[in-house]
Amino acid sequence: MFAGLISTALAAVNTTQEFYVRSQVISGPAKFADLYLSVYHTGAGMNDLTLAGKDIASKAFINSTQLQWDLGTPDIPWGISLTSAANYVAWQSITVNAGYGDTG
Repeated sequence: MFAGLISTALAAVNTTQEFYVRSQVISGPAKFADLYLSVYHTGAGMNDLTLAGKDIASKAFINSTQLQWDLGTPDIPWGISLTSAANYVAWQSITVNAGYGDTG
């Protein structure tokens, strides 16, 4: 569901401009509404996405068909990688790792 919201929101974004990605709750706890995605470092070349206030939010941009993050390293791209669970759970892992990330 979250990835679907991101892809819907990105359809109208200008690719030359950085932006913040903000959460929107359609159904569920309102405490998760109006938060911003922030990239949280977990290891060498690996990061998780977290929900946070705008003061620590990470800026994103679109590079062709890939959502990428500006983490202050111009020589290293940081793209989203979606993982699929083998047990068909409702929640999927989304990471931001060194590289261009998944397309689409």
